[in-house]
Amino acid sequence: MMRMKIEVARQERMSESGRSLLRLIQNEEMPLWDLLVRESVQNSLDAALDGEGFVRVDFLIREFERSRLSRHFEGIRERLDELYPLKTYRLLEIRDSNTCGLTGPIEDSNLRMSDYGNLIKLVYHIGKHQQKEGAGGSWGLGKTVYFRIGIGLVIYYSRIFENGEYASRLAACLVEDEEKQDALLGNTGNHRGIAWWGESTADGHRTIPLTEEGKIKEILDDLGVKPFGGTETGTSVIIPFLRDDLRPEYQEFLENGSVAKAEVPWWNHTDHDYIKIALQRWYAPRLMNGNYRHGRWLKASVNGELLEPENFLPAFRIVQNLYNAILAHDGNEETRAEGLVSPLHVSTVNLRGVFANGSVAGWIGYGRFTAEDLKMTPPHNNLSPWMQIFGRELEGDTNPAIICFTRKPGMIVNYESVGKWVEGISRTPKDQFIIGLFVANSVNRLKDDFKRHGIRELTLEEYIRGCEKADHASWQDWVPNKRNPLIIDKIQNQVSRIIERQFRDEQTDVHPQRHALLGKVLADALLPPEGFGNLGNVQPAGRDNRQQRIVLSGVNPVLQQISSPVYTQGHVRLDFRLVSGKRSGIMNFKLRAVTESGTIDSETWEQAESGTGLFFPCEIMFFKLESSNGDERHEEAVWIANRGLLRQEGLRIEPISAPLSGKTVGFRIIGNTKTIYKGSLLMHVTDPTIHVSLHVESATEEELAWA
Repeated sequence: MMRMKIEVARQERMSESGRSLLRLIQNEEMPLWDLLVRESVQNSLDAALDGEGFVRVDFLIREFERSRLSRHFEGIRERLDELYPLKTYRLLEIRDSNTCGLTGPIEDSNLRMSDYGNLIKLVYHIGKHQQKEGAGGSWGLGKTVYFRIGIGLVIYYSRIFENGEYASRLAACLVEDEEKQDALLGNTGNHRGIAWWGESTADGHRTIPLTEEGKIKEILDDLGVKPFGGTETGTSVIIPFLRDDLRPEYQEFLENGSVAKAEVPWWNHTDHDYIKIALQRWYAPRLMNGNYRHGRWLKASVNGELLEPENFLPAFRIVQNLYNAILAHDGNEETRAEGLVSPLHVSTVNLRGVFANGSVAGWIGYGRFTAEDLKMTPPHNNLSPWMQIFGRELEGDTNPAIICFTRKPGMIVNYESVGKWVEGISRTPKDQFIIGLFVANSVNRLKDDFKRHGIRELTLEEYIRGCEKADHASWQDWVPNKRNPLIIDKIQNQVSRIIERQFRDEQTDVHPQRHALLGKVLADALLPPEGFGNLGNVQPAGRDNRQQRIVLSGVNPVLQQISSPVYTQGHVRLDFRLVSGKRSGIMNFKLRAVTESGTIDSETWEQAESGTGLFFPCEIMFFKLESSNGDERHEEAVWIANRGLLRQEGLRIEPISAPLSGKTVGFRIIGNTKTIYKGSLLMHVTDPTIHVSLHVESATEEELAWA
């Protein structure tokens, strides 16, 4: 019987502990299954063999016998048997092929400079970044997710072709919280929650991977892992004692009994279903897509079931269609995809003065898709794209745009429905969805002005890699030199402008009479606000009141501003004071558009007959109200767009929506009479030529009776 030797990482200066390693990637928003799929698949794609074809990645969940595993692990066998008394447990195997495997030196003494190789970087070191051009990772920290989905024990098996010969390697690593009472290394002395298993080095101080085929096969047989054979090369990452609570929300719902099983997406019911959806969600551009042109495409299966594009959820099939439309882009701005009623649009995103080879930063593929496109209607009855992408429904009567983005590896970095990617894109009705995909022009080179010191050239691909955090969930500009090119910020602005212009023009074509209606309602041209809009800077407090663009109105109750409004990038922040009167326990607080002849509320504005027929040009993104009477009782309410009420203590507020766009344009405040309130709000103004009024009034007799 083969028993692997243990090497326990002892306390050393400036060394990481298991507890700290498990906390390196502080991404609490993304479910662990998603983090694991993103990291493991990207590791496999980064190790792809040169040439055409595919990289295959198989996810396999099965049971194993605990005693047949524990007997191979010196130092923790008894502890495993004690802490995990059942006969069988589950394990996850992530197996790739058509990859080079865990190549490179098998121990640190054989290293040459910084050429660590795949084996040492994955199994023995942390924070060694990926240097291969176009690779997914650049921080070397993502692999810590492997240790979080089981008990911290991970087994690595690989077959490589190196120096003209095929060879196998097997090693194991444990990373655990050393302060836990049930730590596996609890009886091994002064340790830091990290250990490795393999065979001992000649001096007996370290371990290296097993390389003898017979010993490796014995362990693989006990785990149910099929050895690589023939000319096959690749890697299997085996994670025993798989946790049962990895699917988001589902376990909590079942345990608490607060939500019925039918109210969560069907793919949350089993781990293998969730993995299939996570693969589509993050790798739609490259998954089962022979059109992918930056290397090998991705072929994936879960428990032996191969993923096929015709079985993708509709939202992810659309993302792949958008990616392929961008690849085929030949100057035509519009194309069609099989099975879609709505057209796909492709536009080039150009930035001036940034690149050495032309101005193209990338391409945005997008469309406005119907419920029929997304197969939400009978007989398919698919869940909405909000459920498919985010795992939750969106409240309200309208939909913001959904923009995703990717670079050379073909992994979706994230899906955004708020923030810079979608600012300025008008919302759609509830049965329509704007979905867009930005693909970076990875090969374009930045001008020499933006090069880092000592770097011969800096491509957009490498710049964006530097923009990504360790979890690769966002892009944020950085400064490669003294000058910051603000590439991401400029791309985001361009994307939102392109999409808004496209669909605003379509609305204008369908309803040409709306311009006349707008002129009728506004009467005279409005004076454009100075210093406002995309080119405006933040206005300092204390500026002349005649320059302010916010009008406050209310006599009984009384509405007063506390400080000057702050304007930045289409948003307005305002702090105010509200005093209710003797009869104003219930008040209506609303936005209005200001014209030369008076103010217009959202109901009038959006009427097709007597108004503009257009969406109201302003909405509230954040609203906070609290009583400030100085008494001990504190009443407070906080509301945020797309999330609803976050806090409501004593004081009640109810959102008021525009009838056509569904934008939040005000609140009904249900409180006490003779009360003083302090409040803050953040507004988004889609048309910088419109002045905005905040108006408050007591509820009507009818509203009071209803309340």
